[in-house]
Amino acid sequence: MKLSTIHIILTIVLILPHSLLAGKKEKADLFNKTGLKFLKSRQYQLAAQCFKSAIKKNSSVKYYYNNFAVASIKLKNYKTAYFSLHIALKLDPAYVKALSNMAIVCFYLNEYREAYYYYRKAMTADKLYISKRFTRKKAIGRLEKLQKQNPKNKTYKKMLNYLKQNNIPK
Repeated sequence: MKLSTIHIILTIVLILPHSLLAGKKEKADLFNKTGLKFLKSRQYQLAAQCFKSAIKKNSSVKYYYNNFAVASIKLKNYKTAYFSLHIALKLDPAYVKALSNMAIVCFYLNEYREAYYYYRKAMTADKLYISKRFTRKKAIGRLEKLQKQNPKNKTYKKMLNYLKQNNIPK
């Protein structure tokens, strides 16, 4: 085999797959950026479709799964969000945004112990981010809204009373 033939074969085997992969990564990133624009404009279904396409193009990026989960949360597809966040956390167990979103999703799925578990993990990962994201005022507001939507849910009422009556840091 001639040296030029070996060079061509090595080029095909080693370089070509990387250039194809780079194209997929670029397309995935474009889908993600487009999804973020849709998310910002509250077009959650379109955002979810873009994030799903990004994941199909490159399934190794934790941000894509988290972004898809955020769109799913906005669409009230909490189980879908849960599974997407589970994958994001497999890719990076200390990813604070996925941890905090998982806490929210578990709360909406009425999995309060699991919600607290992820909240504590998120606090350990980045206390400053979590202290800004989860405030007593926000928690009370969300619980009041949930209680109005579900007046028979005693758990919401108990949690709301606890937050209002106890001296929990703001």
